[in-house]
Amino acid sequence: MSISGAALDAVLNHHPASPGGASPELHAQTARDILGLLDLEGPAFGARRHIVPDWLGNRAPYGDGTVRALISGIGLETSRRSFLEHYYATARALALQSRHIREHLNTHGYAIDRICLSGGHTKNPLMVRLYRDALAADLVISHSPEPVLLGTAMVASVAAGLHPDLFAALDAMAPEQTIHKADPGWVTANEFAYATYLKLFAVRNEMEAESRRLAGRSSAPAGVI
Repeated sequence: MSISGAALDAVLNHHPASPGGASPELHAQTARDILGLLDLEGPAFGARRHIVPDWLGNRAPYGDGTVRALISGIGLETSRRSFLEHYYATARALALQSRHIREHLNTHGYAIDRICLSGGHTKNPLMVRLYRDALAADLVISHSPEPVLLGTAMVASVAAGLHPDLFAALDAMAPEQTIHKADPGWVTANEFAYATYLKLFAVRNEMEAESRRLAGRSSAPAGVI
């Protein structure tokens, strides 16, 4: 999620109406302001802004570090609201990108219907809400502060002979977890946002291929899964 954090940092660092450079405090305040507007306005908030958030390339489902982000719905506005809408559109795009990865895997033999969220985004209530509603899958948040490290410890416990297998280690070591179901009131809006994301993703890829053709380079993205 380091690239995700960098994308949100960029909004704070570069938008003309940003209250300041990226910091945990400003991320938290921005998230609170957006959540208030979402509660007040519902899906109408930021509905015209859509983003493919590949500022540093696409890591998945297509490994191409040369592609870049695509943004629609940008005008001349430099108001505080335009900043909040842009931050929200970026955050939503990150959640939709995770859905893209999930659905890509599911078309290649997987059947993923539950996503576990860990790391810094669990501390951002806006991101938790967006992942909950945009993934089209149950969102699971462990009560462990470091679930990835805990999983590593479970594997180590089996290797050390403390537990006979990973299921036994899970029973002995796993903390409680919370399962978040999507808000049905946001399903239609998020289906539209995801469909728009896929269209923009395809258009961006077409533009990249054409630019590479004109530059005399291969049009195939590197590392296509």
